[in-house]
Amino acid sequence: MAQTARAQRETRSLHLADDAWRLERRVWTRKPAQGHFTMTFRDEDRRGVSPLMVVDTSLDGLGGLSPVRLEPGTRVGLSTGQVPVAVRSGTVVRCEESPGDGAWRVGVRLDSRLCA
Repeated sequence: MAQTARAQRETRSLHLADDAWRLERRVWTRKPAQGHFTMTFRDEDRRGVSPLMVVDTSLDGLGGLSPVRLEPGTRVGLSTGQVPVAVRSGTVVRCEESPGDGAWRVGVRLDSRLCA
């Protein structure tokens, strides 16, 4: 696994995003995904619970749609909703309004998992 990840990093190249003027700077390629998490969040001013619809994932993060605007730097916990314990946690790195649907496109950098 570590060899594969290293090879992916070493062979990656910068490529143009949908907007030809903006270079894609992600280390890991994003892949389309579908799913739902229950997201708990906390920042300096508030705490809350919100659904998060996943739209893409990579080895170290995910992108999704949320009805709640979250500031970059906000800590989040992600659970499946069936068990109220977070299965993953991370930090919001991007939050932009999604045109036309009133949702927010949220980028989350996931915390590293500890190995036993």
